[in-house]
Amino acid sequence: MKKQYGEMTEMMAKEIIDWCSKNIGISKYQDINTLSVRQDARINTLGLYNPNTNVLIFNPKRHPSFLEFVDTIIHEYVHFTQNIKNYSKLNKKYGYNNNPYEIEAIKVAESNRLICIDEIFGGLV
Repeated sequence: MKKQYGEMTEMMAKEIIDWCSKNIGISKYQDINTLSVRQDARINTLGLYNPNTNVLIFNPKRHPSFLEFVDTIIHEYVHFTQNIKNYSKLNKKYGYNNNPYEIEAIKVAESNRLICIDEIFGGLV
């Protein structure tokens, strides 16, 4: 039975992360068992992944749609799978939009968000 979707909650994010671990893969650099997720309306971005604490954080108030929410969780999950110790250096060298880690996260999220929604929630109603 497909799950119902609606609010952008930590529980929904965890469902998406579980889907990601099965369909995108797990990290060679971080432990999936200690990955945690939380929402924080104070952050100025859609979401972020902190490799130092192994926490994926999202701001539910900044997402204009459920599709964008799913995209953000997948995008940040990709960062969880990456060896992002050189992230800051690459940001300085290429800028955020041309950072290879960002390019990969954007592509993976865009190509998987509708599949994820369909498989977990039965598609958009």
